[in-house]
Amino acid sequence: MQQGIQPQFPYGQRPAFGPGPAAPRALAQGARIAGALICGVLLAVEIAWAVRDIRDVGFHDMLWSWLGLDLPGREHSLLATGTIDALLIVILAGALIRARRPGAGWAFVAAGVFAFGYRLPGLWIFQSDWTDGAPLHGRALATAVAFTLGGIALVVIGLAGRRPVEPGAAPVPSRRGAAVAAGVLLVLIAVQEIGWEIFYVQKYTTDNGFPEHLYEHLLTGETTISSLLAAPSAYAGWLGAVIALAAAVAAFAKSPAARPLGIAFAFSEVVLAIVGLDVWHTEKILFTFDHLPTYLKAQQIFLVVELLLGIVILVLLAVPGGEGAPRPAAAGWGPPRQGFGAPPAPGGWGPPPQSPSLSPYTQSPPAPPMSQAPRPPQQPPGGGGWPR
Repeated sequence: MQQGIQPQFPYGQRPAFGPGPAAPRALAQGARIAGALICGVLLAVEIAWAVRDIRDVGFHDMLWSWLGLDLPGREHSLLATGTIDALLIVILAGALIRARRPGAGWAFVAAGVFAFGYRLPGLWIFQSDWTDGAPLHGRALATAVAFTLGGIALVVIGLAGRRPVEPGAAPVPSRRGAAVAAGVLLVLIAVQEIGWEIFYVQKYTTDNGFPEHLYEHLLTGETTISSLLAAPSAYAGWLGAVIALAAAVAAFAKSPAARPLGIAFAFSEVVLAIVGLDVWHTEKILFTFDHLPTYLKAQQIFLVVELLLGIVILVLLAVPGGEGAPRPAAAGWGPPRQGFGAPPAPGGWGPPPQSPSLSPYTQSPPAPPMSQAPRPPQQPPGGGGWPR
């Protein structure tokens, strides 16, 4: 039996329970104000920590530490901020700027995921015995609590604060092909991140040349964090893989969430890859493959691959796909209505214009000749489908 034609809808617009497109949704004004306030507070906290480091070591040394050109403990003591703080400043600032538009919901979700994910380890780090007596211990714990709760609040606001709106006000997704390609690249990054973490688990737990419980400390942060507020490196690796997979699923599911979440992840991937290469350069062993073990050579190569993939993902997701809502299809399969954009009536689809002497209440217009009578189309007129 021949199946009926399946309706399709522009990328990012899921169908409702019926055959028509779902009503576009955007963030309500009250939710945008609440999200902007949370982003502003968290951004102010990050800036305050950065100002503290600038006063302590100067802007140059702080920036060099963020970029991996000055390793911790060489020129000065451990700083409070690091590369993750620079990423959070940019992501929170982007969500705050986006708060002016109705499509800010997914930007709040992306900012909330990063704020919650990268500050969550502080809840157990600054309640552990090994951090007792650390400088600024109480402030660091308060920061972790504020970012954890603030990140959850941003996600809730971004998801629950959306309301039906007029077409055109909803967030605009990326183009279909670009988003799918970005999703594939995000999966590749997630797979290689998971592969490296599995390799580290095996190497650090079976090789006697490393300290005991090293990988466990890379997860918990015990004596291994590079700055006071830094996330543990192994934890950050697993978190990055989870965020990459979430962004890929959103891209494959035609969700507008793919753009802000994927862009935020790709930006962080590019920055972290650059910082990783800077660390190798600081150690003076960047691309000096003669005396390095195979896995260290592979680390440098994969950093270059991550850098290139992150840039490509940014390019793919940066361009929006067009209208935020699909245009309604013509009613039925018959000829289109006359009006703006319709073909002229004489010799076309519609009937000829009425004579001025005819009254629409008393007489009917004469039937058009057979040569001008409208013919039903062989196929339904195009209404849905992927945008071309």
